[in-house]
Amino acid sequence: MRNLIVCLTYGNRPKDILYNNLTRAGEPFIAVDVCTEGIANACNDGVDIMKDGMFDTITYLANDIEEPYGWLAWRLQALKTYPDAAAVSIPVDKAHEYISCQHIIGNYTI
Repeated sequence: MRNLIVCLTYGNRPKDILYNNLTRAGEPFIAVDVCTEGIANACNDGVDIMKDGMFDTITYLANDIEEPYGWLAWRLQALKTYPDAAAVSIPVDKAHEYISCQHIIGNYTI
């Protein structure tokens, strides 16, 4: 799969969590920085990048949520397991041992 990761980098927030998350993705990707203020604007910028059909997935990463090792690999497996899912994420407060349907707020992949 071709995976686009949109890093939300507006303002003067530190980027170390983003960089650490990218090193722990567990799958290949192309990352872009979006410096637009506001989550909705950043999401729209990511969708504009994806419109050319070059990518199969798009992931939004905030700079204040730490992801565990292999987070992107787990999300891609969830998309294969639940092909009708609109968006997937993984819990960051506990071990992700199996894929299940839950209400999760955080970084997500569509």
